[in-house]
Amino acid sequence: MPKKFYDIIPLSGKKRVPLKKSSLAEQPKEKRKPRKSKKVFLKSLIFSLLGLIVIVILGFLFFSGIEVEIWPKTESLEFDYQVSLKRELGGELPGQSFDVKKTKEKEFSSTGKKIKEAKATGTIRVYNAHSTYSQSLLPNTRFVSSDGKLFKSIKREMISGGRYEGGKFVSGYSDIEVKAAEAGEGYNIGPSTFSIPGFAGTAKYTTFYGKSFTDMTGGFKGEVAQITQGDLDRAREDLVSELKEENFQFLKDALPEDYTLLFDTLSHEVLNTNSSKEAENEGESFNYQVELKSQCLAFNKKEMRSFVKEVIHSKISEDMEIQEESLNTGFSLKSLDLEKGEVVLDLDIRAKIFSKIDLEKVKKSISGQTLNEVRLFLENLPGIEKIEVKSWPFWRRRFPDNIKDVELKLVI
Repeated sequence: MPKKFYDIIPLSGKKRVPLKKSSLAEQPKEKRKPRKSKKVFLKSLIFSLLGLIVIVILGFLFFSGIEVEIWPKTESLEFDYQVSLKRELGGELPGQSFDVKKTKEKEFSSTGKKIKEAKATGTIRVYNAHSTYSQSLLPNTRFVSSDGKLFKSIKREMISGGRYEGGKFVSGYSDIEVKAAEAGEGYNIGPSTFSIPGFAGTAKYTTFYGKSFTDMTGGFKGEVAQITQGDLDRAREDLVSELKEENFQFLKDALPEDYTLLFDTLSHEVLNTNSSKEAENEGESFNYQVELKSQCLAFNKKEMRSFVKEVIHSKISEDMEIQEESLNTGFSLKSLDLEKGEVVLDLDIRAKIFSKIDLEKVKKSISGQTLNEVRLFLENLPGIEKIEVKSWPFWRRRFPDNIKDVELKLVI
């Protein structure tokens, strides 16, 4: 009898535990990690290499080249030289004159003192009630005020005579100038009546008299301020000093940039002075004015540099050249003639010189040569201290035949 086979063998003697429907469904499915494709990696590598090759080729085509820096041997040159400058043609180097005029005025205080005595003065009207005849009064005729102050006439005076009008006598009169007999403020009196002591004991004493209608003024006795000659001299000195500084600063500021001012040639001339008061005049202050002209010589920097280079070339051989950056010229004043406008300067000239190198000729000599051959060639040239070769791309070992691709630089 054939055997029977069962797909599911029932458990004998054991309880069957039913499975939950969700137990298997809820288990998460395991994600598979993506693998990098070998083909994608190879493609990226190939494109990167191709890009690098293209960059190198482009760099070689457009940026390739060789630069050679050459340091020539230099010699120091130092010497003195005298040069003459003139305002006009005739000097070795033309000089330019610059000038300025300025006027300045200031108020100054006086320092002097003096005792001042002044007599009061004024006007008296002298009446003639004595007769119709005029009366002459001599200079220094005395007049005494009602309070006893003595005044004197300044000059000879004529007092008009009286007259009759309608049978009535009218006194004549004349106004005269008088001065106090003594100095002092005590004689600055107000309006008063005056008698004439010279007529005392006569009929004229009562018929000749005076009256003043305004104050007597000007009487003084005491210390007052005074301008001294020293005050005037100091004022002049101060203003001249200030103007010198101002004019000098103006010349420096106004000087064109391409000129150098020769400070030792600076000269000043006082053109005019004026004072509001003279020496020994009274016053606590006075005004003083000065007009000053300042003048200075200068030279053009470019002209001086060209001149110095000509002097240097006259002292060195034709196959030598000047290192421009090293050229330095100092100067000092040797002599000065302001009337002629001529100056002689001592020049202190310093520079470095080197043998001339024909760069175009060198380029032709090294075209197509290897770097080592070029180095050996340049190092054996006379007048060269050292060289440095820079090439691109870095593996390049031969100079190009086209000399335009070669750059030679002198490092001085």
